[in-house]
Amino acid sequence: MLSRLAESLFWLGRYLERSEDLARILDVHIQDLNGAPLEKESAWTRDIKAILSMSEDMANTPTELIWRLTLNLSDSCSVSYALEQAWGNARFVRDLIPLELWEALNRTHFQLETWLADMEDFSPHTFLGWVKDRAAVASGIGASTMMRDEGWLFFSLGQALERADLALRLIEVKSSSLWPDPVVLLRCSSGHEAFLHAYRKPPTQSAAVLFLLRSNEFPRSVINSMRQIRTHLAKLSPIDSVSADLMGGLGDQSPVLAELGILASILEFSTDSDLVKGRAERLFKLQQSMHDVADLVTSKYFITVLGQRSYNKQVEY
Repeated sequence: MLSRLAESLFWLGRYLERSEDLARILDVHIQDLNGAPLEKESAWTRDIKAILSMSEDMANTPTELIWRLTLNLSDSCSVSYALEQAWGNARFVRDLIPLELWEALNRTHFQLETWLADMEDFSPHTFLGWVKDRAAVASGIGASTMMRDEGWLFFSLGQALERADLALRLIEVKSSSLWPDPVVLLRCSSGHEAFLHAYRKPPTQSAAVLFLLRSNEFPRSVINSMRQIRTHLAKLSPIDSVSADLMGGLGDQSPVLAELGILASILEFSTDSDLVKGRAERLFKLQQSMHDVADLVTSKYFITVLGQRSYNKQVEY
């Protein structure tokens, strides 16, 4: 597969996942702000900007931040920007993806133009619900119709990497928030109902963090995303020795993948108390590992970076 096609499939997966996850995070916080005091509004604004590595002087009020992260196409952190980038990458590889997937993304593109043209009666909750639905439709079509070839591996790898990266940022920020709320943390990852189903009791902050980090049964947990990343990279690795030499090798000897495996093992086998005590250090290492994987994929498979955007490597909070 040509590197530019692989890169577009990879970023199609990332931006599709980003639009859904960011829409969910914003929607949960908007609902949580109903009747909230000013202190909570301030904490909420700071949390969102920290998750997305936005500077402190950008969007100082919830209203300004909501507009900036929903309908502002010029802001690379916005939901609209992510949807448009997903559509742009899909257009570049439309011959490699199922027709149904392309039609779903193309329909989303034109519906987004309608949203952008009519802002007078704009409802953030309605818009973000529409984004979540459209992203879920596209992801579902991709999962059920794409051939499990290299194209699928790059697409799914992008999704898993984005899901893990944003989940780690969310956990990091919410763990040290001025207004911590385990229910909000779980709902931001679609994990609240799953947590209640698993434990049959209200969540605590530590229990919510542990659930999102290492639940084997919850598909959006960090450890499941890490396993998916490692599996896909192993399948993408050159299997003949000549290609492996030319590509520099990407098997278990890769320091990045070795570190990924070690961190996954620590998540899985550490006791709850040890993981909670060393949470800050673990989260930092996990975030760094996600960026190392992204750098590895870029250097091994992509010749150039086509103007795509990752978040900053450290969450400043």
